Amino acid sequence: MLRPPGVVIEARFLENCLRCQQCVRSCPNGIIKIADQRHGLASLFTPHLRFGPYGCDYYCQVCQQVCPNRAIPLQRLEDKQKTPIGVARIDESACVVYKQGFNCLVCEEVCPVPGKAIRYEVKENPEDPAQALQEPKMIADRCIGCGICEARCPAEPVAIRVFAIPRG
Repeated sequence: MLRPPGVVIEARFLENCLRCQQCVRSCPNGIIKIADQRHGLASLFTPHLRFGPYGCDYYCQVCQQVCPNRAIPLQRLEDKQKTPIGVARIDESACVVYKQGFNCLVCEEVCPVPGKAIRYEVKENPEDPAQALQEPKMIADRCIGCGICEARCPAEPVAIRVFAIPRG
């Protein structure tokens, strides 16, 4: 389960979260949702992230600021921008570049991480040798899992998803 930015130790988060929903009500992008029984009893009513039309804004710290007892830790913006929420993975079977031989630069363009967490490898296009394909590749150690690439991916179904990372 993807937790709000700054949450790095799941046990401490579960212990400190008041389940007050301040973060849910305050999130300007509406991506913080409340866990239900499918997520297990320990996580019931705790916040998690679900990206829809938006990801987690690279410059936003609202959830960190409104959390009354810092279950969502308040970080310096520079630290929040480096602390992974999760990691994105590209599903080549859904990506239009791999699937349809159509260049799409959206995921790389919207990646807010300096130096980008998504890069393109130029490959020969077997369908049209004059038009090279730019295949997206994740640089996992740069990805912070903000979900902006997932939110903006034009493929149906979405070809890039953010997955949770183990939280000690």
